[in-house]
Amino acid sequence: MFVKFSYDRLDNVHFPRDGAAFSVQWDADRTDLGADFVRDRLSADYLLAESRGRNTYLWWTSAGVTVDDSQPRSLLPTYYAPEFYSLGGFLNLSGLPETALLGPNYAITRAVYFRKIGRGGEGFFEFPAYVGMSLEAGGTWSEPKEMSWGTAHKDASVFLAFDTFLGPLYLGSGYDTRGLAAFFLFLGRTF
Repeated sequence: MFVKFSYDRLDNVHFPRDGAAFSVQWDADRTDLGADFVRDRLSADYLLAESRGRNTYLWWTSAGVTVDDSQPRSLLPTYYAPEFYSLGGFLNLSGLPETALLGPNYAITRAVYFRKIGRGGEGFFEFPAYVGMSLEAGGTWSEPKEMSWGTAHKDASVFLAFDTFLGPLYLGSGYDTRGLAAFFLFLGRTF
């Protein structure tokens, strides 16, 4: 069972230039509803976009905690990993592969800048184009009390993006301060 509250005033779903979006979600696992054990998860997501001319600045932060977990984490079998929060991949610690970090608690904040470099046109293959970068910090932790700036991954990315008829297309690379790097070609919504 889950309950979600959302507020979205972004002007564009793929490349927001102005506005804000906020959501909070509560997931409840109960044994009387078929779950193996009782657990509550609470997550929140906030995105703020502002633009000046062709330049757009985003601040995006997300966090989630697992509370009332009646099953000790050390006893969880590996097939419960999908129940954990995951980080890694473009704009989710871009220097790491997708789902590189798994855990019952997570937090991430991102500062994203992009500039529109192409106007797009009337032709089939003439898309608006953007160049951008991000700074990201976050991680996953076993316990909420372990969350700290010192234990968080710090990542950055540079990218080229196109607003195509199939959706946004990103090409770029990400870097992690722990020496990891990733390259990505990503088609789909990120925000």
